[in-house]
Amino acid sequence: MSRPLRIEYEGAWYHVMNRGAGRRQVFRGPAEGRLFLDLLGELDETFGVETHAYCLLGNHYHLLLRTPRGNLGRAMRHLGGIFTQRANRLAKRDGPLFRGRYKAVLIEAEAHLAAVGRYIHLNPVSAGLVRRPEAWRWSSYPAYLGRTAAPDWLHMAETLAGFGTRGARERYRAFVAEGLDEETAAFYRRGRLEPVLGGRAFRRKVERRLAKAPAQSEAALLRRLAVPGLVQIIAATAAEFGQPRKSLLTPTRGRGQRNPARDTAVGLARTLGGQPLSAIAETFGYGHTAGASSAVGRFRREVADDPALARRVTRIRRALERP
Repeated sequence: MSRPLRIEYEGAWYHVMNRGAGRRQVFRGPAEGRLFLDLLGELDETFGVETHAYCLLGNHYHLLLRTPRGNLGRAMRHLGGIFTQRANRLAKRDGPLFRGRYKAVLIEAEAHLAAVGRYIHLNPVSAGLVRRPEAWRWSSYPAYLGRTAAPDWLHMAETLAGFGTRGARERYRAFVAEGLDEETAAFYRRGRLEPVLGGRAFRRKVERRLAKAPAQSEAALLRRLAVPGLVQIIAATAAEFGQPRKSLLTPTRGRGQRNPARDTAVGLARTLGGQPLSAIAETFGYGHTAGASSAVGRFRREVADDPALARRVTRIRRALERP
């Protein structure tokens, strides 16, 4: 299996995570937790890598990092290698602690910084370890709320700046208490995480960076990033069904009234284009993302049950793949 591609450049933001080998415990006690946090401080001092959020759980960790120098790989090799050496020394053991290389999701910070931080801070709640995220000791969330002293290396200003100048901590607390938004939850529910969390314009910027020095693994990622946009999906679907594009954007009226071409375009916008439900709802005239979500679910069921529709979808996919 090829090694996962790391997209690195100056100023990039990442959600970085890794899990213990065989899902075994990595942080067996407070000593390992303190050791890991001390090493995050070393990343700041030695590599200039900024930690904006963290959460350590028994057998895995989550980090929100920014790399002003574009050196994520070097920094993470230091973190993983030194932590493994020192943790093994503490436990009087040897061998690898982690299942392999870390996972890193490149983030469009302008659109997703706060949401990814919320995802990280809610992990102990999702895992059933605590009822409230501020109750988890091994997380940056208590520091965000001002309930514990923040270490010098924890950067919180960028996240809190999105919640105003006064009362930012309380507004951030309310934001986290709302729980995950559907777009972020859907992204992390996927069995295989995509390498980029961001919109089409952001992905195009990433494509341009990779295209400057393409390697075999980079070419594979470019193909994954080059997903069709809404305009292309709507045009290809309209052509397949022989309908004007405008008809796909017009909501159907009346009980039982359906437009299969519109339903297909909505479904493909999500399943093929990876578009957020908010964008689909706005484009296709749904009053709320719940309507778009229901339409996508209906499309998935119909494709599975209707061979003729499945063939249409295959032809649309092929049309979108043509250069």
